[in-house]
Amino acid sequence: MTPPLNEDRRSNDPILMTLIQQIHDSQMALDKKLSEHMISEPVEIGEKIAGLMQAAFPEGDPEGHRRHHELVIAQAEEKAEFWKAMRKEIGKWGLIGVLSFIVVAIWHSFLQGPPK
Repeated sequence: MTPPLNEDRRSNDPILMTLIQQIHDSQMALDKKLSEHMISEPVEIGEKIAGLMQAAFPEGDPEGHRRHHELVIAQAEEKAEFWKAMRKEIGKWGLIGVLSFIVVAIWHSFLQGPPK
């Protein structure tokens, strides 16, 4: 058995219609705000990035900033290479000096003969 149709349910309730209209209006206003935000957000982000780039680099020149860092890195690498070569040469000539000193000491000892 099907329940009888309630004719009261089919009537347009003015309070319900007002509430639906308010929800619809709120939804449309929210949609409009979201659409405006989606249009303006990329522009705002671009402007902020441009401002940060201007403030972050001397005279707003990121290319010059990059070249400066490359120069500093190259100087540090040259300095490290110089000190690496210097340690190698000091070690080599130091070893030659110590061995020469030992050879001279042995030679002097040989010339003096056995201890008396």
